[in-house]
Amino acid sequence: SVPLLLSAILFRIPIFLYEQNIIPGRTNILFSRFSKEIFLGFPDEGNYFKGRGYFTGNPVRKEVLNVDRERALNFFNFEDKFTLLVFGGSGGAYKLNEIIFDILEPILNADIQVIFITGERFYSAFKDKIVHRNLRLFPYLNEMGYAYAVASLAITRGGAMTLSELVLNGVFSIVIPFPYAVSHHQFYNAKYFERYGVVKVIEECELSSEMLLKEVLVNRDKIRIMNSGKREVYPVDAEVRMVDRIMELMR
Repeated sequence: SVPLLLSAILFRIPIFLYEQNIIPGRTNILFSRFSKEIFLGFPDEGNYFKGRGYFTGNPVRKEVLNVDRERALNFFNFEDKFTLLVFGGSGGAYKLNEIIFDILEPILNADIQVIFITGERFYSAFKDKIVHRNLRLFPYLNEMGYAYAVASLAITRGGAMTLSELVLNGVFSIVIPFPYAVSHHQFYNAKYFERYGVVKVIEECELSSEMLLKEVLVNRDKIRIMNSGKREVYPVDAEVRMVDRIMELMR
């Protein structure tokens, strides 16, 4: 993006930046003074942009929102009951996968349905470890809207887009941030949502199989209650806000 931004400055082309994480990247900070606006996935609580950021939320794909639950249940051949969604972001997360497999049998035996997306790199290592009528194992899933529609609880990493999609679908999440993310931004993304009661953050260094199993089993009814009415904590119309702001500034 740097060569593109330098060219825009050279040819006096208006620049609009977009920062999806709560801790902005260096490029966006560096070029913010040359931009007409900086669209923010999270409020600029650290004042990185000196009051110039414009909070829109992160634009979420419409195909993953408001998916019909009955269609989603049919897609997975699931019953209408408590369902756990596990995924470590688009590429998967090996440590998270291992811990989940440690506790998968008691979860499945508790009559919990599980959608487990391992990531393509790790699928072959896990695909033959356990077979159960309540388990759906995928290396990758294009139909994430179906997964969100049936999920009662998610266990995932703290990527900005992942969290935005889960919150807007009303899915309570246990978030285990990737510990080596730049500026620990996954942790801070998740902590922002935790204050609204829509996620629980557990750092990887503190994580154990026993702790995670307890979170799933003991808090099952509590999580079901928490899933009601929490979409309001985050904007659902980010792309509309962005377009409206661009049109306003370019008049």
